[in-house]
Amino acid sequence: MDLTGIVIIVFIIAAVAGTITSVVLYYVRKEEKIRCYQAAANIVKEKYLRQSLKNPNFHVGDTSSIYDVRMMAYIKNISSKQKKGYVFDVGDGVSFGRKGNCNILLNESTVSGMHCMLFLDHDRVYLSDSSANGTELKRGLSRVNVHSCVYEVLSGDKIIVGSTVFRVTLFHFDGRVM
Repeated sequence: MDLTGIVIIVFIIAAVAGTITSVVLYYVRKEEKIRCYQAAANIVKEKYLRQSLKNPNFHVGDTSSIYDVRMMAYIKNISSKQKKGYVFDVGDGVSFGRKGNCNILLNESTVSGMHCMLFLDHDRVYLSDSSANGTELKRGLSRVNVHSCVYEVLSGDKIIVGSTVFRVTLFHFDGRVM
């Protein structure tokens, strides 16, 4: 077999391997997306249940404030081996820090008790930093040190708190279709 034949065979094998990898990644992302939407549905249902339990006069006609379009965030820890992700309703705020009342707990010496927070304002998500060491926001190739200020967060941005890196995926969840 000559060199041209070997190159063609290697090229075909690489193309097939690339195609298989693409298909596998597509289905992994699809499954992850389905889990995000299921988690968002559970969050909305839990809010409805809490509202019902707090107010015994709450009836089905009052669900418009619970079952509406909500901005949700899928926050995935991409710096650990387990790569765990969690879904949050950004309208409630998402806090990062060492304190027990934070949504995302980080046990690092460089992380403050209430380090930073994601919050919603006019259908936009912002990151506010209240720490001594600051928080980094990475978007593409640019990196900004958010220290005692507020920056808008877009889907796909990475938030670096201490030595932990989180990828944020923002999505709208329509609770009216549940």
